[in-house]
Amino acid sequence: MRCGGCGAKLGADPLRRVLARLPDQSALQARHGVILGIGDDAAVIRVSGADLVMTVDGFRSLVDDAYRFGRITAHHSLNDVIAMGGKGIAALAMATVPLMTEAMMEEELFALLKGAVDVLNAHGVPLVGGHSAEGGELALSLSITGVERAPSLRKDGARVGDALLLTKPLGTGAVLAAHMRGRAGSDVVAAALASMDHSNAAALEVLREHGVHALTDVSGFGLLGHLGEMLRGAGVGAVVRLSRVALLPGAAEAVAAGIVSSLQSNNEGALRDFDCAAVAAAEPGLRLLVDPQTSGGLLAAVPEARAGACVAALAEAGYPAAAIIGTVTEGRWQVLTA
Repeated sequence: MRCGGCGAKLGADPLRRVLARLPDQSALQARHGVILGIGDDAAVIRVSGADLVMTVDGFRSLVDDAYRFGRITAHHSLNDVIAMGGKGIAALAMATVPLMTEAMMEEELFALLKGAVDVLNAHGVPLVGGHSAEGGELALSLSITGVERAPSLRKDGARVGDALLLTKPLGTGAVLAAHMRGRAGSDVVAAALASMDHSNAAALEVLREHGVHALTDVSGFGLLGHLGEMLRGAGVGAVVRLSRVALLPGAAEAVAAGIVSSLQSNNEGALRDFDCAAVAAAEPGLRLLVDPQTSGGLLAAVPEARAGACVAALAEAGYPAAAIIGTVTEGRWQVLTA
């Protein structure tokens, strides 16, 4: 079975190869005020003195409930703007609805967009247009335009000595794969859906208050894939403490049973970037470090002296799984058990 949600993304390696083969756009981007293009969580374009943040995300459905799917897609799409420290100002939607009777298609589209709009409205982001079409499966993509808020946040600001914080548990890819196979209990699925249907906006404000240096959201390429982007950008190393990484209920059991997302094998290339010799290869938690996340948490580099208070504040703000999962170092990239 092929996965939905962010487990349906193309792998990082073929994506990099395709982007490398495209014509160079640097001169054109400079002419049009592109400050950041491909490579960070969202593009940044300067227009009449304002820095616009622009991103697009979406996938085919991961649940049968069109309303819940719309909500999760909106949270996931907003995450890229949130991870830039920005504020969304407008959204466009691209909806695909399976062929049914006209009345059924109308209700499916309404439920889908109602879920998305409820989340967008809660974040003060109006849906201003879009496009709809028939297709083989229910799918939704959202393009979000926002504005940067000072100070702007990037992936590449991590400093040696910073603590690495993660705001949500990992495991949506494995749990959804198990759900597709009828191998996940209702309580396990409910916990994953609740995590995906939880905004990161409040977490951003807490992280800002505690002096965050670098920020990204954890999505399709897994925790280590996105951490690797942060480390490369800053030219630093890191130690990740596996025992401190929160996991969704049922995620480790699914991996132990051999049930993983269809994107898992490609994502596991990121494990080669880290020294994982201290962790048993059969440890399910190790594979979950590259599990593709749909509407995952924020990964932040925060000054070590303020990290403990930051985690406590995140818990009070509704992120009980938030934890310090590692440290930014000068050395190699490592994963340790504890």
